[in-house]
Amino acid sequence: MLASAPGVVDHISPGSGLIELDHGGGWYSVYIHMPTFTVSEGEKVAQGQKIGEVGSVNTDVAHLHYEQLYDENGDGRGSTPSEIQIPLIIQGTKYALTESTDDVVVTSKNNCG
Repeated sequence: MLASAPGVVDHISPGSGLIELDHGGGWYSVYIHMPTFTVSEGEKVAQGQKIGEVGSVNTDVAHLHYEQLYDENGDGRGSTPSEIQIPLIIQGTKYALTESTDDVVVTSKNNCG
């Protein structure tokens, strides 16, 4: 897995395969279910730098759980569900987290199942 933006490794939790990166200005990204990490807490990372391996920690199938968060409550962490930032449009396609007539169904084409 590669870092989506430059930042500092704020928190690692091996039990959940989690890495949280602090990008500054209240912005964080979280990556979950990784069995191995290539960075340590406090380490600076560059955009595109390898931070770990995609895996299946606490799940039955290998996949990546990725979140972008903004620390709205000022607690110094992007850790509450209300702080998850939901992109409405990614590369010109509209996405949603709840079912509606406008939802996009994404199917893997990389032969991983």
